[in-house]
Amino acid sequence: MPAPESGAPVGGATADNPAVVAAREALAGRLQVAPAAIRVIAVEEVQWPDGCLGVRTPGVFCIQVIVPGYRVTLEGNGRRYVYHTDQEGRQVILAEPRP
Repeated sequence: MPAPESGAPVGGATADNPAVVAAREALAGRLQVAPAAIRVIAVEEVQWPDGCLGVRTPGVFCIQVIVPGYRVTLEGNGRRYVYHTDQEGRQVILAEPRP
């Protein structure tokens, strides 16, 4: 099954969703490419178990509250990346590959 193109519905969200846009911009900045060069592979609505959006970092404490958001899978420079976001895209964390 081919991956959806940017702007197409992906897992209940569209590529113009603020959280998806924020994840694309974060990866584009990381790879130093234009956001248009980043392909949206999948977007999944998630209820994160904590304020760190399910991404554990040694020495970082997370508030224990359910945070609605998205797991956004992107592709850039031939590699896949998974970002965890809140619903509004204010919080965007690279989950895989870990930095």
